Amino acid sequence: FMMMPYLEGSSMGDELAGLPLSGNGNDWVLIGHGDYMSGNWKPNPLESKHGTSVYMPLQRGDLEFYKPKRVFLGHIHKPPPVQSPLDGWVLYPGSPHGLDVTETGRRRFLIYDDEANEVEEHWINTGKIFYNETFLMVPADEELATLEQAMAATISGWGLTDEEMQRVSLRANFGGFCQSTLM
Repeated sequence: FMMMPYLEGSSMGDELAGLPLSGNGNDWVLIGHGDYMSGNWKPNPLESKHGTSVYMPLQRGDLEFYKPKRVFLGHIHKPPPVQSPLDGWVLYPGSPHGLDVTETGRRRFLIYDDEANEVEEHWINTGKIFYNETFLMVPADEELATLEQAMAATISGWGLTDEEMQRVSLRANFGGFCQSTLM
């Protein structure tokens, strides 16, 4: 395991340079805190206010050169699916507890089996599970049915158990227009 601390103004690729990690057949895992860039990276306008446009970036070329078995990164709080690591390598575990109201959805932690190179996700009972969803209304004959279908599809996409559904607190935003006055 290579655990890399955050170094302001540096990239993970720069920090990996010179370490005996390149080549085929390496059996190592990178754990760090930063932004993964699978292509040409662009400045993050929210972070450029703080003097940096990217947070200790790691690029696909770094992974192709150093060939880690797996990469776990912090910094992104919303957990992507374990079944779909970015470019086959990179997983963000996500924040185990939302830091503010914009961090919605289920929270988790990961357990990594180094021998099997498998990741298990374990969902955390954080009490309420917050969601903030936006729905677009358009004037149509079946606008209410269309809205109900869109809402059902969104809720189904959360992938929650019946018990978790009981803990949901939803903030729903509606935009657009409708012709019905019954709403």
